[in-house]
Amino acid sequence: MSEKKLEECSLEQATHIEMGGKVYEFGNGFTSKQDVLKYNDYHIDVCKGTTGWQLIHVDTFPILGIKPLKKKPIKFYHTFGGPYAPPNEAYGKTFLCVEFLKEEKK
Repeated sequence: MSEKKLEECSLEQATHIEMGGKVYEFGNGFTSKQDVLKYNDYHIDVCKGTTGWQLIHVDTFPILGIKPLKKKPIKFYHTFGGPYAPPNEAYGKTFLCVEFLKEEKK
């Protein structure tokens, strides 16, 4: 995934993490392919397969150059018209379209 599609955030919101110039997506703890797991909102586990792990606290991230990242939503404008007939109220109007990354639970 391109870094342009990621933005820096808190560990709580993070879906990815940058370490040593490489971007890793958080694993789920069940796949040995993942190098980084989110332990909770304060720690990450760094591992390499099953050879070991290191728990790193969020307060040390700035010292170690670790950046929590989240995916930016895709945003674009769209004007309705042309061969596909939208509802009459929308025809000829331009709308800002934004990708929903995660559905909010009420």
